[in-house]
Amino acid sequence: VVIVELGSWHGKSSVLLAAGLCSHASARLYCIDPFGQDENPVFQAREYDPLLRRMPYSLEEGFRRTIRRCGVAHVVEAVKGYSYDVVRTWERAIDVLFIDASHDYEAVQRDFQLWSPFVKPGGIVALHDVSPSYPGPSRVMAEDLQPPGYAELQQVDSLAWAVKKHVENGSAPHSPRTLVTIPKVDFDARLWELDRLSRIVAERNGPPGEHVVSSSEADHGRLIAQTQWALGKV
Repeated sequence: VVIVELGSWHGKSSVLLAAGLCSHASARLYCIDPFGQDENPVFQAREYDPLLRRMPYSLEEGFRRTIRRCGVAHVVEAVKGYSYDVVRTWERAIDVLFIDASHDYEAVQRDFQLWSPFVKPGGIVALHDVSPSYPGPSRVMAEDLQPPGYAELQQVDSLAWAVKKHVENGSAPHSPRTLVTIPKVDFDARLWELDRLSRIVAERNGPPGEHVVSSSEADHGRLIAQTQWALGKV
C-alpha cells in the first residue's frame, strides 16, 4: 500500500494516515513538503514566516518529532521538496493521493494533473479544505473528481474524496454508488445555506441554559426542508 501526502506541515494528518498502515508490512506513506518555504512568497511572508520565527526548531524537525512521538516513523518517509519537482522522478503506483499543499486553484489543479496519473484504478484521490474559504480545492473537486474518471465522490466536513475508475475509450461504466456529483455553484450554495441555517438554529436555541421556545410546526417543517436541500438529500 502506497499513500502520498502532498503538504504535511507539522504532521498531524500524516500520523492519522500512517496509523492505518501500521498493520501492513510493506506499506509506505510518503510525505512531500518543502517544510517551511511556500512557493507563494506573499503567503510565505504573511502566514508562514511569523509562525516559523516562534518555533524552537525547524518545521522539518517538528514534523519528524511528531512522527517519532506517535510511533509511526517505520511507515513514513519524508520527502523535502515541492510537489511539482518531486513528481519528475516519481515512479511508484499510488493507492491513496491526499492533496493538501498550496491551496491556490492553479497549484491544486497542477498537483492533481501531475500526480493523479500515478493513482491506481480503484485508488482514492482526496482533497483537503474543500470549503468556501478555499475555492481552489473546491473548484478542483467540482471539475476533476467527476465521472467518467472518478466516482463515489463523498465529503465529510472539508475533506472530499473519490475513487478513480478504469476508463476505456473515453468512457467508464456507470457506478450506482456515486453519492455526490454537483456543480461548484450548487456546492457553494449548499455550504452557505448550511451556515445560514446553523446561525438560525443557534439564535433560536439561545445561550446555554436558556429555555427554548419551539417554533411553529410550519416553520419547523420549512427549516427541515431547507436543511435537507442544503445537505443534498432532496
